[in-house]
Amino acid sequence: SGPSLLGISEYSISRLVRDAAFCYLDDVNYFAYPSPGGHDVVNVGLSCPPQAVLLPPQYETFVASNQSMGVIYIAFGSNVPWKFAPSHHMKVFVDGLNHFRDHRVIFSFNGRPDQLIGLGDHVMVTKWAPQKEILSDSRTKLYITHGGLKRYA
Repeated sequence: SGPSLLGISEYSISRLVRDAAFCYLDDVNYFAYPSPGGHDVVNVGLSCPPQAVLLPPQYETFVASNQSMGVIYIAFGSNVPWKFAPSHHMKVFVDGLNHFRDHRVIFSFNGRPDQLIGLGDHVMVTKWAPQKEILSDSRTKLYITHGGLKRYA
C-alpha cells in the first residue's frame, strides 16, 4: 500500500521528516491557536493581494447588469464530479438556481452541458473562474463552496 504502489519499497515517514530540509505547508494554520513553529517550516499559499483586482472583461460584462441584486459564486473545485450526478439531482439544482433570477450567478462546473437544460441566462457556466477577482468584487454577495484548501474565504 501507499508508496509501494509507486514502486518505492524503502519508504519511512519518520526518515522523510528527519531528513527533510524544509516543510512546505499550504494550510489554514493562520486560524489555529498560537503555537511554536520551526525555522524549517515555510508557509506557502493563502495569500491575498493588498488591493482589489478587476474582473476580466467577460465576467465584468456579465455581472454589470443594472437589474442584478448581486453576484452568487458557486465553486466546488474538483470535489464534486458533476458528470456522475443523477439527472433528477441536476434538475433540482437547475430549478434552485433559476429561483435567483434577480442575481447573477457564476457557476464553476466540470460536468456536461446537457445536465443543465433549462438553466436561465442569469447563470454563467464556466469550467474555470477567476476566484480571487470574483471574491474581491463588492457585488459578490454569496460564495458557495466545498471549503477545500485551495479556496479563498
